[in-house]
Parts: sequence; structure tokens; C-alpha cells
Amino acid sequence: MKVSKRVFGGIVTGAKVNGWDVEIEISDYVPLKGASGALKKLKTPVGNGSCGFVVSVPAKYVFFTDKDGSFDACSATRLFDDPELGAITNKVVNVWAGIDEE
Repeated sequence: MKVSKRVFGGIVTGAKVNGWDVEIEISDYVPLKGASGALKKLKTPVGNGSCGFVVSVPAKYVFFTDKDGSFDACSATRLFDDPELGAITNKVVNVWAGIDEE
């Protein structure tokens, strides 16, 4: 989490190849670190050989990206139900459920 400029929960609603990148559309943005302004699109390189991250549509994720929403397979991005996320997942669940943690 220290290296990533933005960490947030989101639901992948679409993905399409555009040149050497895959543009990923998300909804239900929950900021955990970095700018609070919601990102609507993310970007990852095409294919595993380019360190691209393969997403499922629809699916819930916790994303670890740069300030512009770009990420790759080396980021800590995980499916929402990955047990390695632990407390981070709980925070996103609470926000989606309308529970104020502050």
C-alpha cells in the first residue's frame, strides 16, 4: 500500500482493448488512499507477457494503482474476496454498506 498512489475498492463493469492497453470501467468507487475523486476508467497493459492484469467482468476488486489509475500484475490488486486483503476488504464492505467508520 505504501508504493501505490491510490488504493480503492471498485466493481469492474467493462473492459476493452485499446492499442497496447486494456481500459477497465469501474463503478462503486471506494477510496482508501490517495485522491478521493472517483476514477471511472483504469488502464493495464495487454496480456501477461506485458505484465497486464487480467480482470473478470463483472467482479469486485481492491485496486492498487498510480495516480492516474494505471496498474499491472506486479501491483497488489486483488479480487475483493482474497483473504490477503483482510482489514482493507472490511473497510470497503463497510463503506458499500453505508457504515461510517470515522
